[in-house]
Amino acid sequence: MSANRLCRRTVCIVTALSLLFACIGGMTASADKNITGTYKNPNYKTRGLYNDDGSLVQGVNYEPRYCYGWFPSMMQSTFFSEAAIRKDFSDISKMGFNSVRIFGIIDSSILNNQSFETLIEGYMKYYTTVFTACREYGLSADVIMLGDAWNTDYTAVGSAASRVLDEFINRFEKDYDDVIVLWEIANEPDLSNAWATTEEATEQFKTDDEWNNLRKPFLDWAAKYLRKIGVKNPISIGAMNTPRACEWDSETFDVANAHNYFSTIEWFDEYNTGIWEQDMKVLGHCRPTVLSEIGMPGGMCSPNSDMIQYCLENDIAYYVWGSAWIGNPGYMQGLLDNNGKLRTATVSYATLQKYQNWMSCAVNAYDTTPASRDTWRERLSRLDKTIDDDSASIEDFTEGVEEFYNWARSNIAYWTPDFRELVYTTEGSTLKERLYTIIGNVTTSVMPYIRTYGSYHNDNSLGGTLKAEYSENHQKYLSMSSPASQGRSRYAFGQGKDGSDAILMQQTNKLMMLQPLSENVAYSVAVSLKIADDSSAGIGIACGNDLSSDNNPGIYIRVSQGESEDYSKKVQRASQKPYKIVISTVSTAGAGGTIASFDYDPSLIGEDGYLDIKVAFSGIGSATNPLNAVIISGGKEIGKFEVKYGLDSECKYVGLISDYLNAVNYFDNLIVSNETEGKVLFSDSFDTGKFDYDFLTYIPSTDKYKNSDVLDKMALYLEAAGNSNVINKAPENVSAYVCDSLLAVKWDYTGKGEAGFEIQRSADGETWERYWRCLAGSNNAIIPLFDDSAADYKYRVAPISSSGTASKYSEDITPSKGKGQSGDVLGSFKTDSGEEKIVAIGSGVYLESSGSDLSDASVPKDSYAVRLLKKTESFDSRIVNLKPAQKIKESNNNQTSVKSESKGITVLQKVLLTTASVILLAAAGIFGTSIIKFGKRKSEK
Repeated sequence: MSANRLCRRTVCIVTALSLLFACIGGMTASADKNITGTYKNPNYKTRGLYNDDGSLVQGVNYEPRYCYGWFPSMMQSTFFSEAAIRKDFSDISKMGFNSVRIFGIIDSSILNNQSFETLIEGYMKYYTTVFTACREYGLSADVIMLGDAWNTDYTAVGSAASRVLDEFINRFEKDYDDVIVLWEIANEPDLSNAWATTEEATEQFKTDDEWNNLRKPFLDWAAKYLRKIGVKNPISIGAMNTPRACEWDSETFDVANAHNYFSTIEWFDEYNTGIWEQDMKVLGHCRPTVLSEIGMPGGMCSPNSDMIQYCLENDIAYYVWGSAWIGNPGYMQGLLDNNGKLRTATVSYATLQKYQNWMSCAVNAYDTTPASRDTWRERLSRLDKTIDDDSASIEDFTEGVEEFYNWARSNIAYWTPDFRELVYTTEGSTLKERLYTIIGNVTTSVMPYIRTYGSYHNDNSLGGTLKAEYSENHQKYLSMSSPASQGRSRYAFGQGKDGSDAILMQQTNKLMMLQPLSENVAYSVAVSLKIADDSSAGIGIACGNDLSSDNNPGIYIRVSQGESEDYSKKVQRASQKPYKIVISTVSTAGAGGTIASFDYDPSLIGEDGYLDIKVAFSGIGSATNPLNAVIISGGKEIGKFEVKYGLDSECKYVGLISDYLNAVNYFDNLIVSNETEGKVLFSDSFDTGKFDYDFLTYIPSTDKYKNSDVLDKMALYLEAAGNSNVINKAPENVSAYVCDSLLAVKWDYTGKGEAGFEIQRSADGETWERYWRCLAGSNNAIIPLFDDSAADYKYRVAPISSSGTASKYSEDITPSKGKGQSGDVLGSFKTDSGEEKIVAIGSGVYLESSGSDLSDASVPKDSYAVRLLKKTESFDSRIVNLKPAQKIKESNNNQTSVKSESKGITVLQKVLLTTASVILLAAAGIFGTSIIKFGKRKSEK
């Protein structure tokens, strides 16, 4: 991804020079077909889908950050924002991707709509804007056109479906042929049997009535219709099992298109092999292959950058899932967070390197819930079977550790190496020794970030003696939440008032405290709120005796704090105005009517963004004993309200509430008091330092799965790996070196059981900021730089404690200058023991002194584990560490092309580039514009 694009474009025009430039140009986007890297499958002659400039498609599934929903939602008239799309595309391009997969918006509801003409006219306009933006940011597009169109009368003359194919595809292919790289008729139209065996899937496709009588006929019709009207770009369906289970797919579509989510590269390859075997059986050759969905960065436990390396070495196009987490609010599965910063957990180093904004990888309070809430159980189960079983094969043990690691790293908020690089760089004289070391280090590293199931209670550090079991109580009492919305509260290090800790809540979380409140006593609830724009947060007072009743009433005191300009485009309901306090009734059936509403002065919000609010109340809310409440902030009374339910109930539960999807709201300093007696009942500062990790989650998924399940397993792993004791010490002998666009930091450490290391930097030696984090067991960090200021800072290193905070700082140091690059050496610097080099291994970069080849007689030579033990020649072992490319827009006949200027070209590259330029000029008349997309070539029959 970080190749010299000028060299790459030369490759595009003169095919004869492609091999030469693949060897000299570093990490080219257009894969070298002669590469025999770590993941090369030698059994099949594969080829990918290519852009017009000859680069292999390396894309991302596009989810708009500015819109609360998928791409289809973004295309509605009330949502559409050209400026936001361009910002997204700019960031996607900066990250090193060259293509976007765009989801279809046209389904049966639109095709059958009486306003079809008006709708289609608007969509044509919006797609034109999107494709123009793609062109201007150097991105091609894989476009999904139709959804469940099989539910329409598509075969009729002049049907809505045929008009879409006629008008959309014909027009856009003519006007944007340089942008369109693939047409997908539908997304995942198969039978949702993605994880069935090939045999099971094949049988289902043979016998399933819906497939054979409804879906398949439509897809077949659409493919034939597109060819009839002369479509030139390749066509496919974005399916999961269809390519490997149906001969019809090989016969009908130009491109093998699959969605591949697996937790090890071996399974990944096995899945693809099934597709290629089907092609060989039917066609005698492999079609161009695109994996249009791979590796959710924050879910599915997929080894993202390992998969990317596999795709490049096997000449396969791919689209990572997905560009932004905000498009799928249930999980954090995107590369960018809601603030536009890179979420680095499972991104390749090359992508890190391409991103042109400095970002702190010590991100606060990430919630990287895996797509399956019980994925951890599966991963731990596999490891359980082998960790203490001496009879288990090294293959099974290795695979168990690899799955466990890929699950763990999906929950860690900073860049982590892929499993192969981790094994190679971990100390140990045998593979088994290294695996046990990895288990211990990864377990302690994931603990501060893991979302576990179980109970957390208040710390009473602000007064009081009562104990509130938050998650247990929440599970019992759902009067303000459905079970589906549970599970999003997180501990937030350093995000509280005055830099203390807090609770982060997203979506509609309720942190409940089931404490009986007497009918004849006045109470108060006070809390500090830091509320995101376009959101709200507050306090809930729940009433009632029967906790399961839909009629069980509650009161929701909801506070808003700010509103962004484009907020109306994000929600399809009336928003709560900024700086409002709204009191509403609520029950398990949902929100009820508004009781009262008050304005508050924005000046009550402190410089830290926190608003202190207190609700004093008495009564039970019945007709004879109403609940009377006063809202106070900054010592001022903001308003009063009264609640009368026609029920003989008592208000006896208190909760904290965060509202609106994707909101990031913080809570600090909770105090529940008996106002009548003037004493605190219970409190929570949300500060803790325990090593039991219970504080990391508050809400269990179900009453079946408890926190103790996963924590007990983790404790066993720590014991087996010898990491059960913790001895935090200050790192020693810290050194730092600026090498080209990398910062190398080294240290010695004699402590034990740390949860990773944090590197901080300071411009003045007094004010320090979090800068980078790395796994437990590390003794160095290689950090990509995006400006020339690294040498202007001081640096220090500290172990991360179980609570996720840094402590025991080393002495601060000033970095030295390293040497320039030479060959495959990205940088080098002199130390007391000699010269240290930075080299590429697989998907990351490491000090040459890290790791070693290992001859382990217990590993069969034909075992996949052999790849873990060797530093092998792969596509990015020839990486040239250029500083991020700067895009230049040039207009040519109203067609915008994007070129790139690269710094740091080696002497050899300059000579060859000059030579190639002369050859190009001489050959221009011969070659012209002969290059075409691989995907456009007719499949050999």
